[in-house]
Amino acid sequence: PAGSCVSFGTYLHGTQITVQEIIPTSMRVSGIAVDPSDRLVSANLSAGTAVVRIGQGKTSVSFTNELLVTLELCKVAGTGVTNGTSFTFKVETQTYSVAAGSCTNAGTFTFGTEVTIQETVPGGMLVSDITVNPSDRLISTNLQAGSAVVKLGDGKTTVSFT
Repeated sequence: PAGSCVSFGTYLHGTQITVQEIIPTSMRVSGIAVDPSDRLVSANLSAGTAVVRIGQGKTSVSFTNELLVTLELCKVAGTGVTNGTSFTFKVETQTYSVAAGSCTNAGTFTFGTEVTIQETVPGGMLVSDITVNPSDRLISTNLQAGSAVVKLGDGKTTVSFT
């Protein structure tokens, strides 16, 4: 459980051991700390592993996790727009194509991340509405620019452009 420690036994001085966290679903390892720090041989955040060299006394390995959340991006077919018409969006540095009348997964982020979403509005069209579900995650919108800033919370945040 979070915030708990487990003792793995006694090892000979100089022994290298690999400590691996079983990473919970919707989490990622964001940090691995070893005390004393000079006993760290290598660390792999994505695998959740640390190789340590056992020294005199106690060697501690601590894993820090971050909650991962999902952003869903939707395009609503407004007046004069046919379902299936493709629209382009930029979420931070990533570009997505979303068909009117549908949604797409626009990435996984760390809980609490503020994300800017920008629609490339075709000539002769305008964005008439931007909604966020849950609504308390909306920070700002600019209909004229076709953009929104949201703060991602637990689970999924859905942003819909009309």
